[in-house]
Amino acid sequence: LGLINIIDLFVLIIIIGLLGFGAYRILNKNPEAQISSVNLVLELEAGPVRSITVDNINVDDEIWDSDKGYKLGTIIEKKVEPYMENVQTADGRIVKAEVPEEYKVLLKVKCDQVVETQSAFTINGFPIQIGGSIATKTKYILTRMRIIGIHRDY
Repeated sequence: LGLINIIDLFVLIIIIGLLGFGAYRILNKNPEAQISSVNLVLELEAGPVRSITVDNINVDDEIWDSDKGYKLGTIIEKKVEPYMENVQTADGRIVKAEVPEEYKVLLKVKCDQVVETQSAFTINGFPIQIGGSIATKTKYILTRMRIIGIHRDY
């Protein structure tokens, strides 16, 4: 009756192992779990777009992700360029040419409360990465944009 049998010893070893593993997880936090909140400036590109879209994108407008419903930030700068496309000339060369009545819009958007982990920036749990595409909207327009730059806002 007073002896420890093999099953009791096995259960005791499992309990001690679980306690040790729990203490290890608490004391050695995963760097991925260490997060901080930062402010970023995103550079976004939309194009080709028509003049009605260009005219209705305004500095100081809030811009949102239209698919997921979260606020990206506030537009702080807008630059408009003619939309260029590769075309073949009569002699077979490929050159860039303006597409009539189509434009490329470059925006800088100030994003507050972006979460930074060791591997990504996220807004509302969604990763923000250069090369990514976002369906965006403002009060006036709805268009798809590409992320072409991410900069810390100090």
